[in-house]
Amino acid sequence: MNLLLNSNNAEEEILPAGSVIFKQGERADFAYVIRRGKVSTVVKNEKRIYPIGIIESDGITGEDAVFSHSIYKYSAVVLEQVTLVKIPAKDIQQYLSDSPDWMAILFKELATKVQNTIEIISQNKIQDDTLFGGNDFSEKDERLISKAIS
Repeated sequence: MNLLLNSNNAEEEILPAGSVIFKQGERADFAYVIRRGKVSTVVKNEKRIYPIGIIESDGITGEDAVFSHSIYKYSAVVLEQVTLVKIPAKDIQQYLSDSPDWMAILFKELATKVQNTIEIISQNKIQDDTLFGGNDFSEKDERLISKAIS
């Protein structure tokens, strides 16, 4: 599914492995469509990193924080070179404000549920293979992510 077919100002950007797309705690100014490549989303709590998920082709990340007008509750780190598109939060929020009221409420509610789940994972130090698509961090990926978000 091509999420950007109707976007006039969507520019692709290429980032190498080890790049940080955004860090936990930063203000959410963009959502990101991952066109190609592989991104890991993680929560850092004390000295541990907890996997949230892997985003690949035509996946999106950061949208939950944009929908709820908040900060990113997790970090997104490039595992394999990615081509991505940054969608400004103001554009998304404008689209939602032009839509029926129920749509903005729906997206904000879904985003809040996602963010609450991420906070539970972090606060309770939960690590489970199923959270990361059944895959553990490889040692190489864990070193790359740790270095990137330190």
